[in-house]
Amino acid sequence: MHIKRQRLQPLNKRIPKNPKYSHVKATVDTGASLGKYLARLEDMRKNYRFRPDEIFKRLKATTFVQLVVQVALTRMQDDEEVEDEEPTPLPEDESPPDTARSTLNSIVHGIGELDVADDEPSQPPSPRLPPTSPYLLLDVRDTDEYQRCHVISAKSYPVAMLSRSCNYFTQDILDYSNKPGHIIILYDDNERMAPQAATVFVQRGVDNVFLLSGGMRVLHRVFPQGIITGSLPPSCLPSPPPSSRRSQRTPRHPPALPALPIPS
Repeated sequence: MHIKRQRLQPLNKRIPKNPKYSHVKATVDTGASLGKYLARLEDMRKNYRFRPDEIFKRLKATTFVQLVVQVALTRMQDDEEVEDEEPTPLPEDESPPDTARSTLNSIVHGIGELDVADDEPSQPPSPRLPPTSPYLLLDVRDTDEYQRCHVISAKSYPVAMLSRSCNYFTQDILDYSNKPGHIIILYDDNERMAPQAATVFVQRGVDNVFLLSGGMRVLHRVFPQGIITGSLPPSCLPSPPPSSRRSQRTPRHPPALPALPIPS
């Protein structure tokens, strides 16, 4: 019985994929395509953990880096303006104020540190200065993981702090909480703990909290240098490309024939 095969059109033929070049990307942007859309969905599935019931806001890695650079440039300009200003000279008849520590003059006159400390009345604690940075970056991983590797300008805030019945927010968080023009950013390595922490923040009345989408894994992929200090954990390292060497197969030899008797 003869089976008639359907002839495929040239445009419908599938190009066989070679795993050796699967990590190679196109350098020319040809616009939107189905392949790019599927690649974006796959990237979101691997690096992001979106949930339909999220009550917090997200911050992209590129937006966060722009914010960090803008704050750094503003501080550099402020420092240059302070250096350009000339210090105001003191009048000749005025002397610098005395401090609690003994100086050479006090030692000559027989006044030591203990005498000054005993006579000086106790001063109330100085009030806290308002935050100068528009954002507060918190690392919700353990303290050991934070010391090994963290994003620059970040502060350690282990997620276990939220399990306390009281005093679960630090003074820095209280200074930034719901303050106009200021935000709180939470992150971890790959969104395994930060979404839960951001949800608890919102449930406890902190409305200006943001989650760094993708965590350090996406941040290192977008900006591999200058933004993260320390040695990256294995969960943040990109998966290595497939090996270009083909597996060397051992040649198969035919089985040896049994020795035949030699006729005499």
